[in-house]
Amino acid sequence: DRRPIDPPPIIQLIKHDSMDPFSSAYTVSPAFIMQVMLMDEAGETPLRYIKGHQVAAMAGALVSPLHTLRDTTGTQGAFFVFSDISVRMEGSFRLRFELYEMEG
Repeated sequence: DRRPIDPPPIIQLIKHDSMDPFSSAYTVSPAFIMQVMLMDEAGETPLRYIKGHQVAAMAGALVSPLHTLRDTTGTQGAFFVFSDISVRMEGSFRLRFELYEMEG
């Protein structure tokens, strides 16, 4: 049983650095990824599994690479799109998004 999250979350990454002329270069970087996690209603405890079962509480693509897209004003930006995520149990929850920069 899957309950899709609708509308799908779209997170925009905005970097504020007026001293760096290359500050917009991050919008095309393959080094950034974002992960989504299901949290309890207070946003304090991660909910990885359905209580009493070894079944993941969320399904779908829980990690997104950075996409270079245009926002509603036509400005190019860096976005993470979570178009295929769903929750496998009823209740009220929060989503936590974590940003990672891959190095190496």
